[in-house]
Amino acid sequence: TELGYHVISATTGCEALSRSDQHAQPIDMVLTDIIMPELNGPDLVRMLREKRPTLKTLYMSGYANNAAAQIGVLKSDTAFLQKPFSSETLTHCIRKVLDAPGK
Repeated sequence: TELGYHVISATTGCEALSRSDQHAQPIDMVLTDIIMPELNGPDLVRMLREKRPTLKTLYMSGYANNAAAQIGVLKSDTAFLQKPFSSETLTHCIRKVLDAPGK
């Protein structure tokens, strides 16, 4: 991207797993929707972390963060981006997640 990130895109969770398996280099972060057909975001992240345990995550959704937390989809301290969002907000959130210690 123009910000210096190398992006691997996928349209489904299953495609994301496949692309991760085909990518030999480290992957620093995954940006995923919470609710997706076939494989939801939290399940995708769990599966990706089996092979990439240090993978950082930023979730996004049209559902409110507290609603997702209340139904048990996300922990309340999980990095979350509410749709719709601007490119500036996305950039800020990505940087914040990448700079944070741990997952």
